[in-house]
Amino acid sequence: GSSVSLKDLVRFVSSLLETGYDGDIVLGVGPRHDLSQEMMEYLEYHAKNHHLIAYPVELVCKKFKTRTRCQVYRMFLHKDIGGYLPTNGVIEKSLRFDYYWAWSLQYDKSARLFLLDTQDVFFQANPFSMIPKKMTKSLMTFQESPLKTIGDEMDTRLWMQSSHDKMWFHRLGRRNILIASAVVGGQPAIETYTRAMIQEHDTTDCPFFGCEKGHHNYLFWSEKLKKASTIDELIMGEQGNSAVNTLQNLIKFGGGTLRSIGAIKDDKVVNMNGKPSPVVHQYQEDEELRGIVEKRTEKWMDDWSSVRGFHQTEKASNSAASGGATATLSS
Repeated sequence: GSSVSLKDLVRFVSSLLETGYDGDIVLGVGPRHDLSQEMMEYLEYHAKNHHLIAYPVELVCKKFKTRTRCQVYRMFLHKDIGGYLPTNGVIEKSLRFDYYWAWSLQYDKSARLFLLDTQDVFFQANPFSMIPKKMTKSLMTFQESPLKTIGDEMDTRLWMQSSHDKMWFHRLGRRNILIASAVVGGQPAIETYTRAMIQEHDTTDCPFFGCEKGHHNYLFWSEKLKKASTIDELIMGEQGNSAVNTLQNLIKFGGGTLRSIGAIKDDKVVNMNGKPSPVVHQYQEDEELRGIVEKRTEKWMDDWSSVRGFHQTEKASNSAASGGATATLSS
């Protein structure tokens, strides 16, 4: 996310690298002039050493009465007119799909791509460890909870009723809610999915924060996505039995703390089979788990501080020896 803090970033990246993951980590961060010196150093170090690719997310936002609408800045270059085309003004969070789409084009058709939020996620195993190896035309989404349906949740009802024909709400209201913040698939399927999400934002003009959740559930449950030649299979990962364990509803309606209902063992969030969940999502409302993650994050922050101090000393020594000046990314 463009407003991610250094602490959120360290938790996300460090917990991922600790699993042994060695693929690309593609992030959207704020414009360079908004980033702290330490954030720039963190991104620069991990770009050099851990396949981290950071893109500045530059938005132009305007407030209209009670709504703020944003456009992506300088993304779509039209070669015939020699300038950039404006995007439709939508709620800021919805614009992540424009970036997901653009990033997906950088990979070949055999790649598997995992779209994730950064602010409320951490890793306990390689996120691809429970994902099929061949997913060229497959798309996988994840159940928020078996305890609640679309019709049970007021926000999702509002998003779906305001964005789509009410016929679809009545058809899909008894379906379980799918999260829009974790989707994995083959490159062709992800490219198609992100274009479909952008089209939903543009055509429905949904005015609510989080409209993407309604669009996401509509596209999957209506099977509209399967009309595309690049998607043959839609897969739903069950909560507690798949790669992503979303905890918010389990914390609220599970009948006790996560530890008391067996979802935490040895300070790890576990799936129904007792094995650690690769990706943990929406964990912060469980006080004990939040404390466990905070403690781990403090260690990762300390580790980064040590690495940063070493490299600053090394740069200073090299600069003094060469008589030159050190430089960091800036604008």
